[in-house]
Amino acid sequence: MTTKTSEDSTTPAATDAVRGAGDRRTQAFKVLVGAVEALASRLSRWPTASEVRLEIKRQTYGGFDSSGLGYKRFRDFLVDASDRGYIEVDTERSGDFAISVPIGRQDAAEAERPVRPDLWKAFVDWTPDLLRFYDLQNDQAVMIPEKPAPFEPERFRVFRDRLKSEPEAFVPIKVIAVHEQLTWMKRFAADVSDPGLRKLLDAAFENEKPVKSFLTVLRAAAPDQLQRWYGVLRQEVRRVIEQWRKSSEKLHDVSINRQSSAPDESVGEKQAVRVTGPRSPEAESAIFEIVASVLRPSVIASRLRVDEVAAPLRNGGSADSADLRARVHAAIDKMSVTELRALRLPVGYLFD
Repeated sequence: MTTKTSEDSTTPAATDAVRGAGDRRTQAFKVLVGAVEALASRLSRWPTASEVRLEIKRQTYGGFDSSGLGYKRFRDFLVDASDRGYIEVDTERSGDFAISVPIGRQDAAEAERPVRPDLWKAFVDWTPDLLRFYDLQNDQAVMIPEKPAPFEPERFRVFRDRLKSEPEAFVPIKVIAVHEQLTWMKRFAADVSDPGLRKLLDAAFENEKPVKSFLTVLRAAAPDQLQRWYGVLRQEVRRVIEQWRKSSEKLHDVSINRQSSAPDESVGEKQAVRVTGPRSPEAESAIFEIVASVLRPSVIASRLRVDEVAAPLRNGGSADSADLRARVHAAIDKMSVTELRALRLPVGYLFD
């Protein structure tokens, strides 16, 4: 009979304790990085160790304690975080040493942050005939109609007067054009692994309103891909705004990030419900109907072969051609006069 030693009996518990401590430390390191970045944004310089310690206390409502993570001193916690690549410590600085975040970690964190609502709207809103400027004095993006109108708000008149008297206080903003955002969408669609979804997205791009059709297809057929698209959109818009900020020395101190207390308007959509598992035939049919209500029937017909459209009838519906004829008639009823004229039919069908 084998007798367990005291070390053997405590190994599982010890392992759990070590794993738990590791998880808490990882979370603490992330809080540390967030505190350093928040202070650097406010102070326009890298903060000192004492400033970071106070910021962490503030962010955790006084709950952070480095000794509870196994460190004798807060400095030991910082040294460990530095060794693991979370931060960089400038020990050569006189007095209290400074703390910074490595460039690679900064770039990754920045790409995930929501953009300020005023900047997002100024760059993404396609409303025509608007003046778009960054007001350096008031630290905000401003959009007003290009042409004055009777009884327009007083703030518009004040802005126009300031624009004439002190033009150096404003930096122009150029809206991201529709064709550029469509390029992002097409690049996204090309990376979609599901061939069926890619086919629907390709059809959406030929619609009269391709952006709306693209979003409708994702919302109806692949909500998880819709969320992935929003992440891509956020990164692309941030990249454009970063280029704009670097274009003028006046903008170097402008913050792009949304403040934690501000509403998140960078996406403008509610979180979609994640769909997992295979869709039922009923769900597939519903998706087709939703997409068909947005995409032009002629575009769908050119992208999907008749036998693909009729497949649900063969696999679960009536084999009678009357059902297929009924669907074709319903599609024709939705067509515009222009689309009807584009149909190719034998001339004899037009006469009794």
